[in-house]
Amino acid sequence: MPSLKLNSEGHQEFLFESKCALKENEKGFLKLFITGQTTLMYRASLHGYSANDFHSRSDNKGATISLLKLKDGPCIGGFTNANW
Repeated sequence: MPSLKLNSEGHQEFLFESKCALKENEKGFLKLFITGQTTLMYRASLHGYSANDFHSRSDNKGATISLLKLKDGPCIGGFTNANW
């Protein structure tokens, strides 16, 4: 189960690692933070693979949940209530 913590600025964060299919406890943990409709802000295969592509769509949007598939590796993700 991922653990929720406060970072040095007092923002909530959590991280998890999975094999792309989220485990039931990870799904439950995410549901604690998703209280309304979600919006896909960025997907590299649709919006571009550069850091600029990511930040042009993600900066200053408020709390975010990030899910990433690493090349030849697991999926990782996290939540923060801070802006990028």
